[in-house]
Amino acid sequence: MAEIIYQYPLDLTGTLTSNAVTRRITLGSGKVNRAFAFPDGAFYADTFRLAAANKPGVYPYKRGTDYELIFAHTAYQKMTKNREVVMGVVVTNSAIPTDIEVSAQVVGGFQSANVEGIRQAIASLKIEDRVVDFKDLRNVPDTFPSAPTYKDLGDIYGFEYIITVLAGIKDAINSGSAVQLEEIKGILDGLKNDFLDALNAHINAEGNVHNLDIHQVNGLTETEIRALIQSVQTAIDATIRDIGDLRAADTALGQRIDAVVASLAAWNDQLNVVAQNYQKMSLALANLNSLVLQLQKKVNDLQSALNETNQRVTDLENQGKDFQQQIDNLQGQINSLKTQVVNNTNAISQANQNLANHAAADNPHPNYLHKQYGGVVQAAVHVNNNLTSRDDVQAEAGTK
Repeated sequence: MAEIIYQYPLDLTGTLTSNAVTRRITLGSGKVNRAFAFPDGAFYADTFRLAAANKPGVYPYKRGTDYELIFAHTAYQKMTKNREVVMGVVVTNSAIPTDIEVSAQVVGGFQSANVEGIRQAIASLKIEDRVVDFKDLRNVPDTFPSAPTYKDLGDIYGFEYIITVLAGIKDAINSGSAVQLEEIKGILDGLKNDFLDALNAHINAEGNVHNLDIHQVNGLTETEIRALIQSVQTAIDATIRDIGDLRAADTALGQRIDAVVASLAAWNDQLNVVAQNYQKMSLALANLNSLVLQLQKKVNDLQSALNETNQRVTDLENQGKDFQQQIDNLQGQINSLKTQVVNNTNAISQANQNLANHAAADNPHPNYLHKQYGGVVQAAVHVNNNLTSRDDVQAEAGTK
């Protein structure tokens, strides 16, 4: 018995969440133009993303620079209103690692399982790669009888349609719309009736339509089918109950939304109060800025005055240096005068001493004329301990 091949529902809008696919791919060992076909069939080109396997969720690579998308599916493009649909990828950037992760929104439908189906078919054939010389074959007929055909049981019940409908139901339930919930209930009821009618018609059909028994096509007996129907009915009833619960939850959600709206109204009032306070604060800030400007002007004026004072202090310091130099010069002159005064004082003292000695001498001028001897006096002399002039001496001597 072949494995069940998962088939994605046909999505011509690119919105079904069930068709968002992420796959790990191992590229070939080459470094140039490594290519692969998307495992889940055709996909929408604008949803394709490529990342390194060791960095999942990070998609730095760009189309046209690091990779190209090839094999456009023209039939699907017409059905999707000319939206680009492709099937293959060529990796052109040699720096991209061998193990990669790709994600895309697949179109789905009967082509979404082709790759896996081909793999299973090849495996089931158990092909032996023998070398056959067809010229040596004998008694080969011109034509061969046809092999017995098998029809998939899924074709009887329209499983492709069921897959698509169930995918739509899943997205509708996730959206939480009350109208869609009613539509889902109607779809389920209609689907249940159609399913039961198809099964009853098939069960009541006469003859072996496929020339096979039910088990040869992996089918079920009437008892098994009725048990399956009962289980499906039970699942549908449970789904309907879940829909009722969803409706109740939707009502509760509506009440919560009303409460949120009321809270938003109160919040809006608070925001208005905050806006008014902000305007008042803006006015106060403007006044404060004006005061700051006035204070800044005063500070600038004080700074100017301080600069002038500093200049005056500098000038005074320079003048003080000049005065100090003059004082130093005067001090030098005073010291020189003191030295002269000391020298003069010493000279005067010596002169006084000499004069006293001269005056006290009995004959201080032996080379000059004394009045006792007569003659011409050439200089001033002392007479009787008195200093006389030349004329006095001459007169005294009788020579004038």
